[in-house]
Amino acid sequence: MLEVLERGVARDELTQKFDLRLIADVIWDLYLAGYRPAAFDGLSVDTQTDRLANRIDLVLAGVKA
Repeated sequence: MLEVLERGVARDELTQKFDLRLIADVIWDLYLAGYRPAAFDGLSVDTQTDRLANRIDLVLAGVKA
């Protein structure tokens, strides 16, 4: 994840003013947090994938250049 974020910075798609390791950690935490609703609420893989994509989009919106 960190490498992907670094490429985004290199391409001027993401700003450098944030700690990329912290952003990578947040995205990883979002990924892990998705397991609970999938396991206990019976959400489909597609629903969980959509939720994760939306959450990642929200995080990345804050660091776009």
